[in-house]
Amino acid sequence: MKEVDASALGRRMKMRRAKLGLSQETLADRVGMKQQGIDAIEQGRVKRPRLLREIASVLSTSEDWLLWRKGTEEQAAPEQKRVPAGEEFEPDPDLDRPTTELDRPFPDALPQMRGRIGGGSTGTVMTIEVGEMQTREEVADWWRIPAAVLRGLARANLARTVAFTMDGDSMEPTIQRTDIVFVDTSRQQIEPDGIWAVDYGLGRTLKRVAVERPEGHIRYVLKSDNKMYPDQAFDPDEVTVFGRYVGRFSVF
Repeated sequence: MKEVDASALGRRMKMRRAKLGLSQETLADRVGMKQQGIDAIEQGRVKRPRLLREIASVLSTSEDWLLWRKGTEEQAAPEQKRVPAGEEFEPDPDLDRPTTELDRPFPDALPQMRGRIGGGSTGTVMTIEVGEMQTREEVADWWRIPAAVLRGLARANLARTVAFTMDGDSMEPTIQRTDIVFVDTSRQQIEPDGIWAVDYGLGRTLKRVAVERPEGHIRYVLKSDNKMYPDQAFDPDEVTVFGRYVGRFSVF
């Protein structure tokens, strides 16, 4: 391959830049380099710039002309075809369809639901199965967490674990307001000493759930870690269990 004269390359590049009225900073910004990189090329200290193709494109010339002065100096810009407004892109039939927990972008993706959990409604929009109830949650973002981390927290089923932003202070200091909490939706059988995502009429909420059997009658006692909130007792058929809390990510 023909040897590149780095000094000549730098001179040709500087000449093209000057003809177009571009500063080193502007050229660097358009190419995706630092200004010092452009200056090093023009000073003849670089024989084969890493982004030569991009530099040539911005300078409306060719790589061959910059390297060896082969061909014509100025390359005509590609013909621009005007497209009618509204037809700039091919139509996407799925564009307006909500992204749900079924649309995982990679195998171990954990969905961050758009709705919150804590007190009040969680923004369920339409496939988490809970008994006879089927809902579809709209996903705001996705998490990638090492499998061993979640499995070590509470034997989580990664394929059924979802995340919510905590809303409310009923579980402070254990879970802070705005924490991201992870819920394993495959676990819907209440176990002792756990925090559960339940709905007892106020929307999905995190509570500690104790199982009591007074006189053979089963009832769930929902407890808040924030002692400002009283315990509440419900019959099992009054509580929908969505899953077990398995961990959190705190922003503080």
